[in-house]
Amino acid sequence: MKELIKKMPGQDYIYLGDTAHVPYGNRSADVISKLTEQAVDFLFQQGAERVVVGCNTASAKALSMLENKYPEKIIGVIDPVTDYFSKSSYNSIGVIGTRATIGSDMYSRDINKMTPDKQVYSLATPLLVPLVEENFLSRPETESILRGYLDVLKLKKVDALILGCTHYPMMLDLIKKSMGVDCHVPNPAVIVAEAVATSWSLGSAGKLEGSRRYMVTDLTDNVQEIANRFLGHDINLEKVTL
Repeated sequence: MKELIKKMPGQDYIYLGDTAHVPYGNRSADVISKLTEQAVDFLFQQGAERVVVGCNTASAKALSMLENKYPEKIIGVIDPVTDYFSKSSYNSIGVIGTRATIGSDMYSRDINKMTPDKQVYSLATPLLVPLVEENFLSRPETESILRGYLDVLKLKKVDALILGCTHYPMMLDLIKKSMGVDCHVPNPAVIVAEAVATSWSLGSAGKLEGSRRYMVTDLTDNVQEIANRFLGHDINLEKVTL
């Protein structure tokens, strides 16, 4: 959401965070699919014209079903990133994400479908989401956990790393530090925002700033604090029932 607004500030945005049911990453494929469909249906009912599924797990498990239901109106966060890396010069690529995302094998499968010569190494890193949400980014424990995970990929000598979870850009600097200067670690949200603007031919919509509506399915002080921290400014969250 932050990068979409930065890229296209004149567009109107409706945001929905399914905070009553997170995390999706450790749920079954059937439950993930049902929850995602419910959330997307709700957004269209609220007047959305197009929907970005801003979750790797949901994109991995539910996107094909949603694309059939809403042709040309859905973009996930995986395809733009696999397209970016398939066209890149990086030949040894690491992927980190939730268990569900990594278990889907979508990143390696999609990249190898387009460029079979690239080596893709996938690694589930389930502890990173709670560390981000609990704001442990400046704690030494977080660096230790990151090193424990990422040393596996460093031993593979990957020259690029895909952040396969929309929480991970919050620790982008820490991940870059841990991987070292020889590994390219882009912010996937920037890649997705560029793909959304290009695929749907979106621009400023003729105004400097569009409307913003932020909704969540469960509202607590912690959720409000996380939302403010992620977007970088205070926002008004509205609790809704799907």
